[in-house]
Amino acid sequence: MHSTLLTTLALCLTLFNLSLAKTINTGAILTTRQTTGADPCLDYSITATHAIIGTNTTYRAAYYALSNVGTLYDARMLDAAIAKLPSLKTDVALNAQCGNQTEIKTAEAATNFTMGIVGPFSGVQPLVLNAGPIVVVVVALICGIFGATWMLMP
Repeated sequence: MHSTLLTTLALCLTLFNLSLAKTINTGAILTTRQTTGADPCLDYSITATHAIIGTNTTYRAAYYALSNVGTLYDARMLDAAIAKLPSLKTDVALNAQCGNQTEIKTAEAATNFTMGIVGPFSGVQPLVLNAGPIVVVVVALICGIFGATWMLMP
């Protein structure tokens, strides 16, 4: 059974805690960050690199395989770079200042991939497919099993 005295005491303690919590500020005080102007050439270079990796399925698969962040976050980053790159490519002043980073990064990506490098990751192992006579045997066996099952159905 609840006693009236116990209920009243619990209510008073709750109200006291609520009033005390409003007077004590334990949260961090947020201040605005002081940032300097970012280097537009560096931003263009990074965006071009990520866009090239994102548009080429071979580079993208190797990037996903080596990244430990996760494919959802990587996909968002690469897709954002793909969406941002066309405006950077058409900016005449930026291309005059930095050069056409898209062409530069496309050539670098091809060269780096032959050396086993994709973006910041190195050690890309080439995938070797062994397609020999065993493939014909396996396909014929599968067709025979499924075909026999279908033909012998009542």
